[in-house]
Amino acid sequence: MIQFKYWEYKTMTPPKVFQQFVRKHPDKPAFIHEDKVWTFQQVEDWSNQVANYMKGLGVKRGDCVALFMEGRPEYPAVWLGVAKIGGVTSLINTNQTGIVLQRCIEISEAKWIVYGTELSKSLGEITGDLKVKKILYIGNGTPVEGSVSLVAETANQSKLAPTKDMNAASMGENLLYIYTSGTTGLPKAAIMTHARFTVASLAGKGLLNIKNEDIVYTALPLYHTAGGVLGVGQVILGGSTQVIRSKFSASNFFKDCVKYKCTVAQYIGEICRFLLATPPSPADRQHCLRLMYGNGLRVQVWKDFAKRFQIPQIAEFYGATEGNSNTVNAWNQLGSVGYIPFFLKVFFPIRLIRVNEETMEPLRGKDGLCIPCQIGEPGLIVGKISNDKALSRFNGYVDEDATRKKILKDVFTKGDSAFNSGTFKIQKVKLQNEGYNPSSIPDPLYFFDQKADQYRHLDQNLYNDIVNNVIKL
Repeated sequence: MIQFKYWEYKTMTPPKVFQQFVRKHPDKPAFIHEDKVWTFQQVEDWSNQVANYMKGLGVKRGDCVALFMEGRPEYPAVWLGVAKIGGVTSLINTNQTGIVLQRCIEISEAKWIVYGTELSKSLGEITGDLKVKKILYIGNGTPVEGSVSLVAETANQSKLAPTKDMNAASMGENLLYIYTSGTTGLPKAAIMTHARFTVASLAGKGLLNIKNEDIVYTALPLYHTAGGVLGVGQVILGGSTQVIRSKFSASNFFKDCVKYKCTVAQYIGEICRFLLATPPSPADRQHCLRLMYGNGLRVQVWKDFAKRFQIPQIAEFYGATEGNSNTVNAWNQLGSVGYIPFFLKVFFPIRLIRVNEETMEPLRGKDGLCIPCQIGEPGLIVGKISNDKALSRFNGYVDEDATRKKILKDVFTKGDSAFNSGTFKIQKVKLQNEGYNPSSIPDPLYFFDQKADQYRHLDQNLYNDIVNNVIKL
């Protein structure tokens, strides 16, 4: 929190903070993908070339560039370059095709597209219906007709940072658009500002003690918050190294961790169950992982997973890309999704409220306010909105109507508002029954157990990927 406040005061946006690490260790690996290593200096140089090239194309502050590509070092380097001139990058889900893909590009109002040639077929099917100024590709595959190589186009661009544009930025400006999973309709573009990216990344770094010397293994899509913010953010704002695998592979997960000497790894949803289902291997315990962090890990899997693979700490978090009601279990408590420390409650007021389970509408008392849940009672998690505080700000979606629908009024006091997470069946457990000291760890939060054959709410993004055959066992 102190670090964020300092950066906010100094207007140290993510591109500026990254430059500090470039100066500190220019030759240190920033991103590793397969056998390619991108140092901090290489990422800085190429992102500057991207920035200068995009500016030459006419990209101005607030303009959007769509990024449609599988995970690789160029991915964060592209949006970092766009950010340096004040642009916004919409991170398009690589599983989208047809009208949904077209809609995702259109709602972001992107006029330029950067894509990977591994996705040429999907993009090529809709290019005739898109109203964009230029399409650029990265990769060695067959490109979409009419598109040009971003690598070739940037080759002769200056490697000097666009300092004037960077100095004109503010922490409240939009950095990324990250799409919801689309489980209740078409995907919505959630707004990720410079400030929100910073807060989310620092939360992982600070609460989980992710260090500069850590090597983080990410086999998650970079178009979602988990891999693209909580993973990439450890490089941009923490000076760590990130190993990127384009697609998750259960059989290669721990082999990769051994190969690259990873100390931290990310998971989401059913990944840990898939890993448990693999045959025993020497790599199961040859790795040097000290921490795995993510969300959606079932209690039934957690204990066996930690025991078999000898993971000292598992940090489970809860949160939504667009939400302000996020928590993290940083103390390794089996099954919990976190708690709100007493010293953060002023800055980060989230609560559980009672709802009608059929309509999901909040239940209200005689005073017209929402009714808080008691200890052990399930409820809907909400976060009070305070736009003058970074931790409780709600930036919403590009679609203003969708933003309004997520806001509850008169929640804790008359005239206030809160973000409706839509996530029900979280419960608080009385600490005395858990053997904790209530003065240090108040009211841990748990999801109710789910049936073994069901995917719970937090797993939906991964479930969508599973049914689209992007996971390799």
